[in-house]
Amino acid sequence: MVRALTRRTLLVAVRELAETDPALAASVERYGPPPLWAREPSFATLVHLILEQQVSLASAKAAFDRLGAALAGDVVPNGFLELSGAELRAIGFSRQKAGYARDLATALADGFDLEGLESLSDDQVRADLMGLRGIGRWTADIYLLMALGRPDIWPIGDIALASASQAAHGLPTRPTQEELALRAEGWRPWRAVAARILWHGYLSGESYWAAGRPHAVVARLVREAARVLGLYHEGRQAGFCRAVSDGVAIAYLADVYVLAEHRGRGLGLEMVREMVEGGSLAGVRWVLHTGDAHGMYRLVGFGDPSPRTMERLPGDHR
Repeated sequence: MVRALTRRTLLVAVRELAETDPALAASVERYGPPPLWAREPSFATLVHLILEQQVSLASAKAAFDRLGAALAGDVVPNGFLELSGAELRAIGFSRQKAGYARDLATALADGFDLEGLESLSDDQVRADLMGLRGIGRWTADIYLLMALGRPDIWPIGDIALASASQAAHGLPTRPTQEELALRAEGWRPWRAVAARILWHGYLSGESYWAAGRPHAVVARLVREAARVLGLYHEGRQAGFCRAVSDGVAIAYLADVYVLAEHRGRGLGLEMVREMVEGGSLAGVRWVLHTGDAHGMYRLVGFGDPSPRTMERLPGDHR
């Protein structure tokens, strides 16, 4: 059986990578070692990965949470196959993804040995998974990396890793997947750990801002929301501000979440609804529109501002 990453071996790998790559070392110095981000090796995890294909993580999680609720928390092949097409569409499956997940459930019900993958080589696991309809290279690699904990997997096609590498290594443009894979060769035998370091920096906001996103504009909008809501404490804005997607930042200000968005980029209102329904935010309470020479912007508030602050909020709100 191939050994999976543990927290101990992850930290060993982080130290080794930091010694050989200054950019990775800088990320670790700033944000600390990355999480292990382990997922259960299961049918449920593969379905979740199918949902994550070509959509945001938040959108996929909201749909997966609805699936879990529909199946009383037990996402297994037999239960999944009992759901109708209408039920799957209501949960958030496209027709294509519903077909992929049904085929996967049928394959497992017919004897596909998911547990047996743990004893196979990386290449064998990848080949077996990619033999299933709807499981491509990226999905197979993420399963290898997170569910089976393989230490030397590089997920080809991951856009976030390309953006993170651009920022971390000071590249003028985002590297192609071929260029990124070539760079990752220098991180063997710990490519999966290098990916975690880059993801960790990306999710912490460094890659987002360093890649030239509208930091100043979004930060100004968040500051304005804080001013309007009266959420300053001892001369400083309360809470934190974090990038979550192109043109978007989310801030926690006292008991209020604020989403600052450049219209047409990043999170749309559909995503906002999914975040709310998924339980990651308390609920949309108000919307504020503004603009400047660069275009229109929107602030969306979550949480429960007091009636006093609601009265002070200008613009379109509810």
